[in-house]
Amino acid sequence: MKYGRLEKINDQALEQRHFLDPDYEFRPISTHDRDFQEIKKKYPYYGFIEVKVEGVPPFVMFSNNDDRVAQTYFWYGPNAFESLSLRIWREMVRNSEYVFDIGAFTGVCSMTAALANPEARICAFEPIKRVFGRTTINLAANRLGGKVKAFDIALSDTDGHMTMNLYQGYFTLSSGSSLVSKKDKEVITKECVETMKFDTFAEKNDIPRMDLAKIDVEQAERMVIAGMSETLEKHHPNLLIEVVSEDNLRGLNETLSPLGYNFAVIDDRRQKVRMNQLEDYNSVDNVLFSAMSPENLEALCRTPKPIPRRRKNGPRQPEVQQGSDGGSRLSRLFGSKGS
Repeated sequence: MKYGRLEKINDQALEQRHFLDPDYEFRPISTHDRDFQEIKKKYPYYGFIEVKVEGVPPFVMFSNNDDRVAQTYFWYGPNAFESLSLRIWREMVRNSEYVFDIGAFTGVCSMTAALANPEARICAFEPIKRVFGRTTINLAANRLGGKVKAFDIALSDTDGHMTMNLYQGYFTLSSGSSLVSKKDKEVITKECVETMKFDTFAEKNDIPRMDLAKIDVEQAERMVIAGMSETLEKHHPNLLIEVVSEDNLRGLNETLSPLGYNFAVIDDRRQKVRMNQLEDYNSVDNVLFSAMSPENLEALCRTPKPIPRRRKNGPRQPEVQQGSDGGSRLSRLFGSKGS
């Protein structure tokens, strides 16, 4: 029996995964890199993808050749996506009970958190319906639906409804959607979403506090921060925020520094951290805001060690997708091939 068309397409992609080669040099990847954009277009892949984040058990994410996070792991291997940020996130989750993934996309941070600390109470927020659907698929595939509560709402500074701008078409999960307009982007479509202040959400759901939050909301960070003002004043949670410009960083610092926050800019490409540095910020980085001392914050951020550039892969082995009689969990999700 010959392979079907989908199996042939997937086989072609599997053969191009050079991170499995014995001489491959590890490098954190940006989803905006040209070579990443070209290879995922030339060699599409459809199915579950194994995700490995150092220090937590492997899990899977589904991609219909449309999830840039899952595709990063498919093409560049373990720890490829936001390498240092996710490992710092892992360390912070281990010492947190109430964890919130705001702008969860397809759930990589939520699932990392659930596996790093099974006792943590985790909430994921993803307002775009198509993306939210994928988030729930990933949680179900990893049997984490009972550990992560997912909500299809946008945390903001108002309770009600707002219009979300989507900047990508229907064949790609929109990762850049925002409640704010982006001057350099064309809006492809819009979607009405429910919005809620975090303080309102916490009261309605009997949540006593926030220990840690990741905020990736595409330039609407200050709206989210404004909606959790009571929480910030009472509990001073740690906040891992994606920041796209120096102006955004300065604005966040002006809001949070009076509450005793310091910050560390996490450079995932270079696997380095810069403390309380506002100048010369010219990239998109995750920034960790914390009320701990600068010395303790820096020590925390340096807990994960840099990933060695040279992996010890050994000779590359043929990839065999085995059935229920053996093989990895990922292989079993794929199912067996005909012959």
